Amino acid sequence: MQQNGDLMILLAYLLTRNAEWRNAKITILSMASSEEMKKNTETYLNKLIPEIRIDAVTKVIMEEKGKTFQEIVHRESAQADVVIFGLATPVVGKEEEYAKRLEQLAGDFLTVFFVKNSSLFMGELLIPKSMTEYQEE
Repeated sequence: MQQNGDLMILLAYLLTRNAEWRNAKITILSMASSEEMKKNTETYLNKLIPEIRIDAVTKVIMEEKGKTFQEIVHRESAQADVVIFGLATPVVGKEEEYAKRLEQLAGDFLTVFFVKNSSLFMGELLIPKSMTEYQEE
């Protein structure tokens, strides 16, 4: 959440300020690779959402053996009008491969935003002060 999450949540929130999207439901979907990670992420998100005062539903799902990230996201977000993905920086020399993966990830979704914080964030992150104990070191 720290790298692109704040921008992704802000973008979703700003969309709901538009008259056409006023009744849209924001769902924050996160994937965990372990039960501990799932529990920590749920705790973090359940404290974050009320603190930032955004009406959103959170859903933390476990990775599934034999299923790719893409398959899981497409299943979980099949009915979404907009899907927002955070971007990583592609490995030098692998940019074309990375772009193809993004095209596959976008798949058949109606609208997709790929976002990346491209500069140092000078403000305060959306992490509740009470959540610092849940961050991995």
